[in-house]
Amino acid sequence: VTPPDSTANAVKQLGDVMKASKAMGKDLDVPVIMLCQLSRASVLQDEKRPRLEHLRGSGNIEEDADGVWFVHRDAYFLERSEPSRAQYNTDQDFQIAADIHLGKLNDCRHEVDIILAKQRNGPIASAKLRFDGAHMRMDDLEEEHG
Repeated sequence: VTPPDSTANAVKQLGDVMKASKAMGKDLDVPVIMLCQLSRASVLQDEKRPRLEHLRGSGNIEEDADGVWFVHRDAYFLERSEPSRAQYNTDQDFQIAADIHLGKLNDCRHEVDIILAKQRNGPIASAKLRFDGAHMRMDDLEEEHG
């Protein structure tokens, strides 16, 4: 049985970790990079791009973090959402939908969005990069690799 205050305790622990990490970074004069899990709400919505409110324990993260970055790939979600034949009345309608879906996937298969959702002393922005999943590498879109 989970104690009734377990959520409050987890939020407090996250806040303590955030504050301690930020203090350590200031003391050592180094950047501290932390990873955070997104809530399931981000994948249940039609628009899959992550937002600050999708961070688990987002109140502490939004308050203490100097910057919040997301890495997002449309292709990841398109690969998992192919049209089903049962959704369409005719084979022709299904084929059209499948071709459109494949076109969208091919257009973004090698792209990744880096989203700067929070920056304490600057603007928020995003950038699209070339993604090479086989080598877990990201480059400028204009660069060509053989």
